[in-house]
Amino acid sequence: MGFRDISVFNLAMLAKQVWRLIHNEQSLFYRVYKVRYFPNCSFLMEELGSNPSAVWRSLLATREVVREGSTWQIGDGSRIRVTTHKWLPNAPAFLHEPNAEMKVRELIDQSSRQWDRGKLAATFTLRTCKQILSLPLNQLDSYDTLVWTKNKAKTFSVKTAYRVALRLKSAALAEHLSAREHGVTWGKFGSSTYLRRCEHFCEGHAQIVYQQGTTCAIERSKSGATCEFCCQELETVAHIL
Repeated sequence: MGFRDISVFNLAMLAKQVWRLIHNEQSLFYRVYKVRYFPNCSFLMEELGSNPSAVWRSLLATREVVREGSTWQIGDGSRIRVTTHKWLPNAPAFLHEPNAEMKVRELIDQSSRQWDRGKLAATFTLRTCKQILSLPLNQLDSYDTLVWTKNKAKTFSVKTAYRVALRLKSAALAEHLSAREHGVTWGKFGSSTYLRRCEHFCEGHAQIVYQQGTTCAIERSKSGATCEFCCQELETVAHIL
């Protein structure tokens, strides 16, 4: 079947169950978990909690796969958070600090059933406005839905979820290795030997600068030069100190 990484394959299989959980809100599976684990928000927004079961922990582990492989299709806009949900080709760019709770519904003129161009122009950059205006609003009478984007049919499959999970794992591994490499480098900078050398270097150069400054001040005081900082008194050594 081409699934070489068993742990990633298991994650893709769990992601399939999560996809069913999200899209079958009338099922017993959804209703039980809704009451028990995410009563006040959606599955994708819920936190792990203080005492999670092994099953709940496993289901939450698939959320990055689901988020990466899907996008929100706009219905009435009541479920999609503008700042945190994936509903545009690129992350929205704002002109000012946005309201974290703002929903897509607030960007729609309910009387004309079109995008509120004035509100868009006052909230987003020109590029983001163009992306939003390119989205059709022909399903305002239905709920927002999460659509799988990793195949032409736009239907979830374990095979495409496996590819998404594998890519995420590879990216996380690369980031981890990079962090370790930089950690070794910073560890050298933080060693006591290196710090002592830096201290001696700074002390030596500070003494040289001080001596040179004092010499210059003596020469300037002999010529009756005025202090460059206060522009009032003569620049003597006593005045500088």
